[in-house]
Amino acid sequence: MALSRAHRVFGAAEAEPFGISSDALRQRAATGGLQRVGRGWYAPADRPLTWTHRVEWATRTTGGVASHRAAAVLWKLEGFRASKPEVLVPFERRVRPTGVKVHRTRRWSPAGHSERNGIAVVGPAVLIGQLASYLPEVRLRACIDQLIREKHLTVATLARFHVETPLGTPGRAALGEVLSQFVEDERVPMSDFSRLVADLLVAGGLTEPVLEHNFYDDEGLIQMVDLAYPNQSEALAIGLDSLSHHRDRATFIGDRRARNRLELLGIKVLLFTWWDYTDEPELLVAQVRKALSGH
Repeated sequence: MALSRAHRVFGAAEAEPFGISSDALRQRAATGGLQRVGRGWYAPADRPLTWTHRVEWATRTTGGVASHRAAAVLWKLEGFRASKPEVLVPFERRVRPTGVKVHRTRRWSPAGHSERNGIAVVGPAVLIGQLASYLPEVRLRACIDQLIREKHLTVATLARFHVETPLGTPGRAALGEVLSQFVEDERVPMSDFSRLVADLLVAGGLTEPVLEHNFYDDEGLIQMVDLAYPNQSEALAIGLDSLSHHRDRATFIGDRRARNRLELLGIKVLLFTWWDYTDEPELLVAQVRKALSGH
């Protein structure tokens, strides 16, 4: 029927526009014309019920999105198999359908959700945050690698998600450890790191810094810094270093000589590492704010 072509799983709300009442749905299910998926929800009888039917029903009956292991299956992560449907719902939504594991969150954000095979599901970054709370580090990294390889995720996006996750959230520390490995193998380009810090400063209420700004003195070019506030009453240069232990001696010496020249011009200099960004983002913003205030 037309309803089955429009919806894989449907209830009274979807049937009503087709002129089919709740009573009619129940009658069709009783005579074998429909299959009952859950209370008040049905699927066509022309094919067997599958795990996909169950997950779609779970998301639609709760108003949530597939999450955790169910989301990992929908994203086709290696090593995950279909099991009890799991969904994520807003914290205030009290629903508990039979046979469904419901997770509630105070950080409900539709912008972080996606769709797979016609089913609402958490996005890749949110999924990794969930998996980080219980997967071993090696397996968590494998999941991240797969999502990056398949172009569903970038390290920069995952790093932004990590920073926005409140301290103490289960899995946050484990995710930070894995992200540090991507820094060590140079999977985080400096251009991405600069943009992440710039976004963090703006989110913290500061004006957007200039990226890759050149400072000069009477001798010529001093240095191109990653971020800068050159037009403040007291100019500020911000240096970022995600790979400090990879730097050679010449670069190390040159950076410090350039910093001395900037200081002699009255330009304040702040230096931050990847770990400042991921582990103490509030402190990073506070220190930039203090430098710009002249204190």
